[in-house]
Amino acid sequence: MKEFSRVFGRKNWCILLLLCFMNIGVFFFCADAGKDITLTGEQQQAYLEEYPQFLDRTVEQGQKMISLGLFQSGFSREQMQRITGMYQSLQGISVLPGDNRGLVLWLQYRVGDVLLLFYMGCLVYDLQAERRKGLQYMVRSTAGGRGKLFFTRSLVLLAGSLQGVFFLHGSSLLCTKLTMGLEGLDRTLQSLPEFMRCPYQLTIGQFIGQLLLLKIAGAFLAAFLFYLMLGSFSKALAYGLPLFAVCLEAALFLLIPGVSSLRVLKYANLWAVVFSDCFCYDALFFSLFGHCVDALFLIGVMTAVILSAALVAGAILHSCCYTKEFHVGEKLLDRIYAVKERFALSRTLFGWEFYKLYLRQGALLLLAAAVAVQIGLSFRYEYYYPINAMEKLYYLKYQGEIDEACIEKADRELQILKNAEQRYRNIMEELSKQEVFHAEHYGEAEGKLWENLETQKGFLPVYEEIQAGYEYAQKTGRSVWLVEPFSYDLLINRDEQTRNRASFLEFLVILTAVGGVYALEKQNRMSGTIRTSYLGRRAMLLYKPILVVGFCCLTCLLLHGVQLFHISESMGFPNLTVAVQSLTILRDFPLDVTISGYLMLTFLYRMLAASVLGLLIAMFGSLWKDRFMAMGAGAAVLIVLFAVSLLGETNLLNPIYLLGKWC
Repeated sequence: MKEFSRVFGRKNWCILLLLCFMNIGVFFFCADAGKDITLTGEQQQAYLEEYPQFLDRTVEQGQKMISLGLFQSGFSREQMQRITGMYQSLQGISVLPGDNRGLVLWLQYRVGDVLLLFYMGCLVYDLQAERRKGLQYMVRSTAGGRGKLFFTRSLVLLAGSLQGVFFLHGSSLLCTKLTMGLEGLDRTLQSLPEFMRCPYQLTIGQFIGQLLLLKIAGAFLAAFLFYLMLGSFSKALAYGLPLFAVCLEAALFLLIPGVSSLRVLKYANLWAVVFSDCFCYDALFFSLFGHCVDALFLIGVMTAVILSAALVAGAILHSCCYTKEFHVGEKLLDRIYAVKERFALSRTLFGWEFYKLYLRQGALLLLAAAVAVQIGLSFRYEYYYPINAMEKLYYLKYQGEIDEACIEKADRELQILKNAEQRYRNIMEELSKQEVFHAEHYGEAEGKLWENLETQKGFLPVYEEIQAGYEYAQKTGRSVWLVEPFSYDLLINRDEQTRNRASFLEFLVILTAVGGVYALEKQNRMSGTIRTSYLGRRAMLLYKPILVVGFCCLTCLLLHGVQLFHISESMGFPNLTVAVQSLTILRDFPLDVTISGYLMLTFLYRMLAASVLGLLIAMFGSLWKDRFMAMGAGAAVLIVLFAVSLLGETNLLNPIYLLGKWC
């Protein structure tokens, strides 16, 4: 029970609570109901009607290719026969309509899998606590005790896998149910257009159950392999090897194409077990001693074999090998440490505080992970904001100060376009009244009228902007310019989801990094020692707040800067030196600043709010004697606020991290 208290103790519950909240928040900010993530409406109906024909064509083509003898080798011929047979067995299944957006979104959401592996890594790290303290020989004093300990820890890792999958993937499924619904789980899997080529007869519910079981197996396998690595090598190598293995496996899974001759490295992979839905998008087979073997079956067998071998290796390691310390690379590491000590600089009190916050508590690592998540989830702006090319040309043509000459020029151009429209309409009317209908001339006039209307469609928004700007200049006496508004409208209004996600990640990183900054000394019973000196008291009052504010400002700048950088790269920010009131959406902004000044004020305001928030979180954490309890308590308060904001009409988090109307 002592080992199980690690899984079900307050520390891991706090970590799981934070990860669960992060998972829910990122999922909500990714759940865009308006985004075309799957076929809907008429397109879905067309797919359902054409699917039986697709099966018939696939079976017919496969049988024809086999009969023509195009595949002579044993594996290729057997593979084509298996594929044809599997699709033939699907003939006659019913594919039914339904709202598939929630299911597809849940399948495309990968953050939960990454958080699951992170949680298992935290659990494995916690199981090695006695080794870090030099107590491993006391814990494993007898062979029988070591065997019992190994069996108990295997169950602990299994319980952690079940716990992680239940809370992380269960929470995303619950969010899917609440936001988009989970309709028709008894439908066949092929009812989802994404699984059109799936060769298995499964319902959607069976597929989800199978997927969760494989995720549990993948998490358990990953955790167990990490545990063996940590116990088999010296300390410096032990913590680097699991990270290297995870990154290497991820690179193989992401970079190797599914049709490559090296695809066995892509699918016989830890990430492939965790992302096991990849085996159901198409018929996939491997060659095993010249025989065709179903990939999903082979991966299941491979996972069971590797897990069994790992269990045997772990039992041997605990029973026999742990009476001796491993010294892999120990001499090389000793030389590195000797050189490091020779050139090591003495660390000041401020340096120690910096080390504790930014490195010991993993603040920089958390920030790097959050920035990576924000970059990966940013919108494709060419899809999100389609721009009328003619409108863009007119903005370029009339760019400059909006004065009397500008409005007169625009009036003349609008009158020319209106006169041309009326002329083409008159020509078409005269041609339609003639006894002999000239289709060629009528079509030419109609084409010119269409071009004129398209030109007006692009010019009218620009003309309205010029009119509004001229009226504002006459009313207030301020000079305003015509500015292309697309990127600014996207930044301030349309791309609210990216800004909200950045604010959410900002809050989460600040909570996790600084929540226990004052509790760390209490946890190690050092707060009294620090306060015995004047420098210690000054550090508590000065150094920590300075470092907290600096980290909060850096976090805010980087996370919100991702959106600014992406929009700048894709669309640009023109006329940054003109008055901010030149933008219609900011015409009521009270300060006389340029657009660039407005952007700087926006980030300064956000950094100020983030700093205040960070200091409040740090002060709240000082009430606790354990940094994990401090972070967990802060997360619990945030979850309550988030839940209230979802149930009510007003988002209570807006004053906290969305930072006002103009920011």
